[in-house]
Amino acid sequence: MTHRNLVAARFAPLLVGAADTEAADHLLIRHGQSEWNRDGRWQGQANPPLTELGAQQAAAVVACLPPVVRIVSSDLERAHRTAEIIHKLVDKSQSLPQLELHKDLRERDAGPWSGLTKAEIELSWPGMLKAGERPPGFETDDHFRQRILSALSDVLLDQPPTLVVAHGGLISNLEAWSNRRGRAHSTTSAASICRLI
Repeated sequence: MTHRNLVAARFAPLLVGAADTEAADHLLIRHGQSEWNRDGRWQGQANPPLTELGAQQAAAVVACLPPVVRIVSSDLERAHRTAEIIHKLVDKSQSLPQLELHKDLRERDAGPWSGLTKAEIELSWPGMLKAGERPPGFETDDHFRQRILSALSDVLLDQPPTLVVAHGGLISNLEAWSNRRGRAHSTTSAASICRLI
């Protein structure tokens, strides 16, 4: 898989069935609900923990997974903890290698917006969200794209079926770039699964 193939890739919801369990695709999973997801706060590269619901979501997703040979995760706590839960449950039925962490799978850096709600952002940066603008310190589209495509190439090229636990911004931006939709608007639910095809 090349950078070009990753950009051109499409993501589709995982349909559970016999055919799917035999597929040798790479899967992306968004982490379970974090405390800041629950509170409506922009996370960026901050490190809020999973909620109890987030841990339950991570455990529940295991029933929907086809066989995977390895699990790789962002090193941010919400993704790492989601991956740990999944790894522990999958490893009971399959012998998996140790969970791998990759710092370049982190969410987009939200700069000064990290930890703020939309209302707080609007108060300090009126109109920027609606206009699709971002403040200084917010990771640019080009940098984010280069970082995650490089990371996914490192993680997935010439590898067996791999489960990647990452973030909504990473997944929604891959969708946007592959569909040439421009700026992504995350609709990826917590602990949702997407297949790289």
